[in-house]
Amino acid sequence: MVFSKIKYTKYNRFYEGYNTKSPELILLLMVLTFGLYAIYWIYQTNMELERASEEVPSSLVGIFIMMILPFSWGFFFFMFNFIFDDVSIFFALFETFGWIIIIFLILEYLYRFCLVYADIVMSDSRVWYYSFFPGFLALTLGVLGIIEAFAFFFFIFIVIPAMQAQLNTRYEQYELEELKVYFNYFEKKKL
Repeated sequence: MVFSKIKYTKYNRFYEGYNTKSPELILLLMVLTFGLYAIYWIYQTNMELERASEEVPSSLVGIFIMMILPFSWGFFFFMFNFIFDDVSIFFALFETFGWIIIIFLILEYLYRFCLVYADIVMSDSRVWYYSFFPGFLALTLGVLGIIEAFAFFFFIFIVIPAMQAQLNTRYEQYELEELKVYFNYFEKKKL
């Protein structure tokens, strides 16, 4: 990394050692994995954000909330419904209530993720969160059997590559700032 006299901030900590990624490749991987790569991308980006900020939610909590909890909850009730043909209204309400809690946990996690992400890229967190919201809500409603909701799933395929493009742009700006500081330092030293 280039020598820096810039005040050491979380912005600097995030971009030190950062490797840019292709938004097009991310989109392709998301299509090939039917959107599951989005969860991996959030996990990886969250791990990078943990280097820079204490306010970021834990990446392990994120992977548990977005991957393990929904799949295990869905698998449990799939097997329960498979074994027992006649399910009482109590168990149906219990399953629905569980999905509501899982949806809330995912959206709350994404909100905290977007707050820190927006702080690093110096943008408005609401833009990113409100872009995530329809996509993840569509995914969870689709799992609940509301197939029409899948029409909004494409939001995830737009927002994740856009977030990566924003990270890449900010990284390029960071590198330019570093170079300016570096050359200004040696110009002053010559005088």
